[in-house]
Amino acid sequence: VLGSPLAILIHVSPLVVLGLWIAGGIGALPGWAWLAALGAQSLLALGLASRAVDAFQLIAARRGYVEAFQSMLVQVERARFESPLLRRLQERLSIGEGERARPPSAYMARLDRWAGFAEFHTQFPIHFVVNLATLYDLHVLLRLERWNADVGQGLDDAFTALGELEALASLATLLHGDPDARLPELVAEPVPFEAEALAHPLLAPGERVANDVRMPAAEGAALIVTGSNMAGKSTLLRAVGLNVALALAGGPVVAKRLRLARVRLRASMRVDDSLQQGASYFHAELTKLRSVVEGADEAPPLFFLLDELLRGTNARARHVGARAILEHLLARRACGLAATHDIALAKLADEHPGRVENVHFTDVMRDGEMIFDYRLQPGVVKTSNALRLLEMAGIEVEVDDALPALDGPPGA
Repeated sequence: VLGSPLAILIHVSPLVVLGLWIAGGIGALPGWAWLAALGAQSLLALGLASRAVDAFQLIAARRGYVEAFQSMLVQVERARFESPLLRRLQERLSIGEGERARPPSAYMARLDRWAGFAEFHTQFPIHFVVNLATLYDLHVLLRLERWNADVGQGLDDAFTALGELEALASLATLLHGDPDARLPELVAEPVPFEAEALAHPLLAPGERVANDVRMPAAEGAALIVTGSNMAGKSTLLRAVGLNVALALAGGPVVAKRLRLARVRLRASMRVDDSLQQGASYFHAELTKLRSVVEGADEAPPLFFLLDELLRGTNARARHVGARAILEHLLARRACGLAATHDIALAKLADEHPGRVENVHFTDVMRDGEMIFDYRLQPGVVKTSNALRLLEMAGIEVEVDDALPALDGPPGA
């Protein structure tokens, strides 16, 4: 509408109706003249009503965001930053050039003001009368279109800068608020992943248990994590993954010290089937694993996290498949951790000395109570608690000694 003959008509029509009404009142023109003009104007108002209402409903649904962003922009525009990076981002919060440059908060205030005018369309019946007489809705619509034309690409750039500032503020909040948070050491050349006193960022400082994690080599290396049920294998993988993601984002990590090179993080941990999509659990897991495997052929080097590979199939197929996946990743110089109950996978450490190591979690029975210390230890787990957990759940278990032994402790 903006800039078209229709926009001129929207501005002129109410003045014409008013002039004809005055002329009719003083007897200069027939009284029906202004009614005819008002009828034509009403057709214009009703013809474009749906367009105006759609725009008003859209902005009404998002007015809360407009107010929130305006407040955020004002805070950032008034801030006095010392960091060169933050100053550069602050300078990008300007729309227009030279004397026409304006802070984005001013444009958001304009938008909020016209959004308030747009809400008048809900005040029936007075709005109906005023709109037919003055084309109120179309005037507001023109103002909104003018605002959009004035802002243009500038607001997108401003919001991009605001998003970067918000991301940096989020990372800084973790560094400021968590007593265990430290800045990691990121290096250009391939180095073994090393973390001292690494813990899960989402666990409370007083509840988290920190562990030292070190990859045996810089490339083509893995830690095979075995352990009892509920002993901490999955939590360790999540802790490593979250801290690697934070480090790559330029943020702090929850560790006393963490050193790593630039890597591509991929994981297959939490898997869900989908009835709507017709995807079984095994199919969903294969889809995730495919993403991990394909990532090994890309740069930068892959850092993988695999939790209980191929649990959706039988024991033998699971072992053969998991072994093939790990061999494939190692051959492509990928590094990472694989948590498993399949003790036979621990043999990879013997086949790849200096590149694959075994670590484990365990539990102890004390006064009839199962105790977990969540401490990562070297080597392969020697205990199993699956049958004890069944008994604690009230399920009687009878072990048939004639059953063939599985690889490693049963239920480990």
